[in-house]
Amino acid sequence: MKDKEFAKASDVAEAINLRPSRTRDYLGELVKEGLIIAEGSNRNRIYKLKK
Repeated sequence: MKDKEFAKASDVAEAINLRPSRTRDYLGELVKEGLIIAEGSNRNRIYKLKK
């Protein structure tokens, strides 16, 4: 996520070699902890690093 402005769960999943469903679980935890921001609806959700 540091190299791009935003990423989809599928992009992150591919980068870390996990299934998209498991990756979304981890991303959800990072959102809850306030480390990243989620924008958009479920199907079009993107994730950004918090500035």
